[in-house]
Amino acid sequence: WLLVAILLLGGLFFGAIIRLLYGISHFKFLEWQSVSYLLMMVPPFLWILYSANRNERCAAHSVKVDNPDFGCFKPAIFFVLIFICVVLLSIISDPLTSFIPMPESFKAMFRQVFVDNNIIDLVISVSILAPLCEEMLCRGTILRGLLQHTTPAKAIIWSAVIFAVIHANPWQAIPAFILGAFFGWIYYRTKSIWAVIFLHSANNTMSVILTKLFPELDVDQGLADMVPMNGYIMLVVAALVLLSLIIYYLNKKLPYVNQIQKTISA
Repeated sequence: WLLVAILLLGGLFFGAIIRLLYGISHFKFLEWQSVSYLLMMVPPFLWILYSANRNERCAAHSVKVDNPDFGCFKPAIFFVLIFICVVLLSIISDPLTSFIPMPESFKAMFRQVFVDNNIIDLVISVSILAPLCEEMLCRGTILRGLLQHTTPAKAIIWSAVIFAVIHANPWQAIPAFILGAFFGWIYYRTKSIWAVIFLHSANNTMSVILTKLFPELDVDQGLADMVPMNGYIMLVVAALVLLSLIIYYLNKKLPYVNQIQKTISA
C-alpha cells in the first residue's frame, strides 16, 4: 500500500509539474501521455530499488522475477490459450461496467487518453509502458513478495485489489480486478513475468484497436451497445463456459510447485 500511495502521489506531483512546464514552454512532447505515465512510475520503482539495496538479507533470498515453467505446454500453445482467456474475460466483465453510468468528467478523461491522443503516444503508453510497468509492480514485486508471506489465494486476491485500486475508477477497476486475478494466477503457476506482460499488452491493445475501428462508439459504450440483447446474453454465457473449460485444462497441465513455493518450503 505504501507503493500504491507513492505511485498515486507521484502521478499527481509529476502531472502538476508537466502542466506547469507545458504552460511555460509549450514543448509538444510534454502533451504526451507516455511522458507523464513514465514519470509517475519512477518514484515507486526507485523506492523498490532503495528497499532492496537496504535489506541485503531479503535480496539474498529473493525469488527471480522471471523463471518460466509452462509444464506440459509448448510456449506457443500456452500463449494462445491465455490470450483466448483474456478475450473471454473482457466479454464476461463487460456487463459489470457497461451499465454503470459514467459522469461527463470521466468521459472527457477517457476521450483524452483513447480518442484525442495521437496513435504513437497511445501505443507507447497503453500497449507498451502500462503492461511493462504495472506488471513489474503488481505481479513482479507485490505478488512475488506476498507469495513468500501468505497463501497463494490471498496473495493473488490482494495483488488484484491493488491492481484495481491504482486504476482509480470503477470502469477500469472492475475489469482490472478480474484480469489481475487471472494474471496473478498465471504468474503464480508459471513464474513467467513475460506471460503476464503479454496478456496485459494484448488486453490494452485490443482496447486501442476497438477505439480506432469504432470511432462512432462513445467511451462508455461496450458490447451491450453493439450486440442485440439476446445475442449479448448468449455471448456472455458462451464466454463463461469456454473460459471455465480452458482454465480447467490449464489447471491440470500447469505445474503446481514453482520456485516461489520451493523457496518458502526451504
